[in-house]
Amino acid sequence: MGYWRNFEYTTPKPVEDGIKARTRRGKFGESRIGKRWIEVLESFGKSNRLERGRRYARKGQVREVNIDRGQVTAEVQGSRSDPYMVSIELEPYSERTWEEVIDEISSVPLYYAAFSSGSVPEEFIEVLSHHDLALTPKQPGELNTHCSCPDSANPCKHIAAVYYLLGEAFDEDPFQLIKIRGKTREELLESLSVNVKTRKAEEPSPQTPETPMDTDPDKFWKPGAEPPSIDEVNLPGQIQGEPAILKLLGVPQFLPKSKKYRRSLKKAYRLVSGSDLET
Repeated sequence: MGYWRNFEYTTPKPVEDGIKARTRRGKFGESRIGKRWIEVLESFGKSNRLERGRRYARKGQVREVNIDRGQVTAEVQGSRSDPYMVSIELEPYSERTWEEVIDEISSVPLYYAAFSSGSVPEEFIEVLSHHDLALTPKQPGELNTHCSCPDSANPCKHIAAVYYLLGEAFDEDPFQLIKIRGKTREELLESLSVNVKTRKAEEPSPQTPETPMDTDPDKFWKPGAEPPSIDEVNLPGQIQGEPAILKLLGVPQFLPKSKKYRRSLKKAYRLVSGSDLET
């Protein structure tokens, strides 16, 4: 940017349909990510440019903001007829880095649920830190900013105005900052889903132990053990004593009236009236 001594004292042209900051007074940044973004800006910039940038943001001098991978572009109306063109570049994570991060978080359902609801959990920021990463820049050199205005300061008030509006955009949708770093929310969810399916496909399925078949031909053709007779059946919960129906009707006439048949009938009545057979 060039240098123009009287540039700072000119009055910007009003904008009818500009983007006005929601923060009318006080500090910008409500969410953790939004606050961090503003803290980074204010640690890099000059206080007088930042103050004018806040006024531009609140007044609605920013006409347009476009957020893309690795870059933000904007149009800011100054004192001239044509708006100034602003660009803010922040390097996206490499595909290899994203693969490592996604591989780590795909085993935890929390992330898919949180991303689906539009929130970024604190644990995700911690995972990034494990990979020596941060969503917001750690040093001024990580940001490459440019404005077509003649002011030599960087950031100038036009860049600062865009910075403050971005802080509010990240308050509302933190995935806008993640998009700058290389992934949209939809791409994150898709990558997580694919990774989970791949993990499940690679897991060995549980094997049911097979009972070895007896290969002795003599045993194969022999009958197995006989089931117990009804007299030997004794299930828990059976009715104790002689069933009432047997007392009332007695042994059917077509059966011998012996104690053996009476005992068998007792067992049968108890079996079918047991609590284990109720539906």
